[in-house]
Amino acid sequence: MPPLSYRQHEVSFCADVSKWSDRIFETHPESPFGSSEIERFGRGSLKRQDFRVYERKEGGRGRLALCGEVKLPGAAQGSSPFGMALMEDAFLKATREGCRYFFTWNVEHLALFDCPPSLSCRLTDKERSGRVKMDSGNKLS
Repeated sequence: MPPLSYRQHEVSFCADVSKWSDRIFETHPESPFGSSEIERFGRGSLKRQDFRVYERKEGGRGRLALCGEVKLPGAAQGSSPFGMALMEDAFLKATREGCRYFFTWNVEHLALFDCPPSLSCRLTDKERSGRVKMDSGNKLS
């Protein structure tokens, strides 16, 4: 009998995580999160966001609380959640949505970023052309 293959496509993996997350949110009503979804088109872009988590809201879906990009370890950008291209992609998608929290995840390691609107997490004209800088404190600026 051949060995089992654990290879999985990124979308399939995110779908599984979304199902697990929604079950956790359902069984823990004290959680601030209410639902999740995958592969949703964001504002102002034809690029999809890999994974999104929404706030809990009575009678429907709340605001977007967290969004991020997932890359499997064998993928080109999957070696680290701190790859600049991956972080830029997640940052730009979150910024377009007005989402304060975003993440990058290569399944082995998760990097969670907090970019409050009151801080300097806004894009300058130079950065709007596709560059986001990291300061020495490992925060996007």
